[in-house]
Amino acid sequence: VPEELVAVVPAGHPLAQQEQVTLEQLSRERLVIYNQASPTRNLVLSMFRQQDLQPDVAFEVATDHMLASFVSQGLGVGIMPRLRLYSVRPLYIADTETHRMLYMFRPKDRRVLPAVQRFWDFVLEVCAQYQSDE
Repeated sequence: VPEELVAVVPAGHPLAQQEQVTLEQLSRERLVIYNQASPTRNLVLSMFRQQDLQPDVAFEVATDHMLASFVSQGLGVGIMPRLRLYSVRPLYIADTETHRMLYMFRPKDRRVLPAVQRFWDFVLEVCAQYQSDE
């Protein structure tokens, strides 16, 4: 399932007045980015590379919560999934593809608990609705 990524800036940041930003605008800001354990880091860096831009990486973090927290404290801007966390302003990134794929796995050769099966069925239903909306 594709998941949209957005730029996030502190609530009082000058870019927060806009509805969308470009990667060029973001490349002029200090960037809070996921650490090397996160595949999203490579995706974000490749977005900049595709436009021959060099981001100013100020901090590397491990989780969405840490990234949003750093941004909300004014330590930089970031690119992350849209979450309702902290005092950050999500902005669409106008000049690049901004989705990452989410995957879910389960063992095929074992029975799962009924609660796990219900969750699995729920996720498949939501994904089917998401794809039919596009």
